[in-house]
Amino acid sequence: MQTELFCPNNHSKWIVEYRPINTDLRAELKCVIDNYYSQLFDFDSIRNIEQVDEVEVNSNNFRITVEKNGYWNRYLLRRFPVNRVTNNILATYEIAEYLKSGGLKVPTVILSKNNEKLVWQNGVAWSLFEFLSDTHYRGTVDELKSAGREIGKLNRLLDIIPNKEQIRTLVVFPENYTDARKYSEEIWFDIFDKANDKKDEFSEKLLSMKPLIMGYVNQNVSDLYAHLPKQLVHFDLHPHNLLADGEKIVAILDFDSVRYLEKIRTVAFAVHRLVRQCILFNHLPMAEVRKLSDIFIGEYLREDTLTQEEIVSIPHFIRNEALCRFSYVTKNVYRNGSKWECDFNKQILSLAESVYF
Repeated sequence: MQTELFCPNNHSKWIVEYRPINTDLRAELKCVIDNYYSQLFDFDSIRNIEQVDEVEVNSNNFRITVEKNGYWNRYLLRRFPVNRVTNNILATYEIAEYLKSGGLKVPTVILSKNNEKLVWQNGVAWSLFEFLSDTHYRGTVDELKSAGREIGKLNRLLDIIPNKEQIRTLVVFPENYTDARKYSEEIWFDIFDKANDKKDEFSEKLLSMKPLIMGYVNQNVSDLYAHLPKQLVHFDLHPHNLLADGEKIVAILDFDSVRYLEKIRTVAFAVHRLVRQCILFNHLPMAEVRKLSDIFIGEYLREDTLTQEEIVSIPHFIRNEALCRFSYVTKNVYRNGSKWECDFNKQILSLAESVYF
């Protein structure tokens, strides 16, 4: 495990790549465009449609290149999962518009010909956005500094957002997701019992790590810092949710991930994900982790406040969030037969890497 720490993962690919779409999907997108966005362009003016080629996006984002009146334009068309609730999606748009008015750089929704931010085609929700062409956060020190400032600004603005109590009810975790994130010694003994019964590849790998996992579970009391301040936060600030140009953050993405949680949880998650990428991109030794973490926190404090207790709790929340996500992934394997390789390995590494912070 030691030699694998701070190794590349799916978030280490900073150049945004695209792949062609198939004929059936092209026909589906044609219907959406013809029915809702024909005031902007018709399907005959489209020169190319591509899917974002990344695992976690699940092919739900499409780059559309259009030629109209001798000019070339690009748009991003997004398809939402079938289980998304309309009010939840519209709440994230309200959040994004508010943050934009506060000077934060976020994606802009383009209205349909009927002035709708969200349209429906055969039971599936879609939205069109202005296309942002920069790369993901790659991990330069300048980008790390900029990320600290922008995330500080983000948290400061979210804490004073109008209608925050109403928004809080709209972005609450689904009950089954909250349950799946819970961990304790008793819960994990039950998981290991399931692994013993199943005896497949995943279960064997899980059982081989039982002492390691139980050590982290017993050391990381889930409610140790439950008294720390909570607010609306962006729950998933990793490199692929930040667009950057090598020097500064040019946009923050995915406000579907706004939730009501400890503020320091989102800071700790960002510190871990962004510092580890900085180590990788610049080929730095792991001994530089604390120095880079201090750089991030120093820049964050230029825009928002953190108590000393919150700063000291960062390693706890890196481990705590990794355990919550690891518990979710593992339960999902046994309950729903989901895939596991990527998230399983990522969260195990997060637990081991937390000691460097």
